[in-house]
Amino acid sequence: MRKMVNTYHLEGQLYDQNLEVRVTGNSSKTPGTEYIRGDIQIATDSKHTNIIRVYYTYVVSSQGQGRTWNALKEIIDGKRKTFMGAGDEAAFVRIDTQIAVNDFLPQGGKEIVSQVRNEGGFIHFIEPSAMTPVNKQNPFARNKYTVDVVITKATHVEADEETKSPECLKLKAAAWNFRNEIVPMELTVTNPKAIEYFEGMDINSKNPLVTQVWGPEEAITTVYHEEKPNAFGETEIIERQRSTRSFIVGGAIPDPYVWDDEGTITEAEFDKAVGDRNTKLATVKEEAGQRAAAKAAGAATSRIANTPAGEYDF
Repeated sequence: MRKMVNTYHLEGQLYDQNLEVRVTGNSSKTPGTEYIRGDIQIATDSKHTNIIRVYYTYVVSSQGQGRTWNALKEIIDGKRKTFMGAGDEAAFVRIDTQIAVNDFLPQGGKEIVSQVRNEGGFIHFIEPSAMTPVNKQNPFARNKYTVDVVITKATHVEADEETKSPECLKLKAAAWNFRNEIVPMELTVTNPKAIEYFEGMDINSKNPLVTQVWGPEEAITTVYHEEKPNAFGETEIIERQRSTRSFIVGGAIPDPYVWDDEGTITEAEFDKAVGDRNTKLATVKEEAGQRAAAKAAGAATSRIANTPAGEYDF
């Protein structure tokens, strides 16, 4: 199996941040270690409408992560300002990250949620004048993912006037992270020529398309209003938000890779990767259930311990 490409280049203004310094607990391999966790948000357009998140799981000041720790700490401490906090004084950044997936069981939920997100990468603080120019030759200069994928399904979606969604093709795809694990993705094709191209490939699970695609990520929050009738007064106007996130296919290599080939990926290797992912999801679900059970048992013990003699709370 070839080393699958998974890169993401971002440039823009630091829009907001949800970072915090935490300390590892006693069950950690290194108890008492400070680490940074959370996300930063980057506005890739001048109107601050396309906001891309980059998540950091565990950044420490050692182990070769010192530069990233220092950069994130400057953001936390307010030395590097955000647009939401300081308007036009906000810092400009450049970051090379990667597409990953976060699998978790929501509290009270029964099914695993798989959240595709951009994860990790060192932050370069830059001057606005150092931003890469965007032009016809390089339209995705400041917002471009590039991934090798195995596409197993293509679904045509008609335009929707109510939601103002254009006609598109949804591609079910598998990318890979740096650990060579599958990252499930949904790619969106809106260019009519690109729709025609992918539909002409007759994509299905028995005839997957192995290729490299690239393009921008669109993460846009739209504000809209709803009217709520009032039986004895004026109609109430309720403001709501709708957030959409799409990986738009802006290009693909002219000659796709060969499916079931040792130079790219064999069917056996793909099946194993799918099996490994299913095993991982089962483990995530089992461990989440164990944590929930332990928490419930602890809460029950606490209630009984604090119940006055002669009284019960079952």
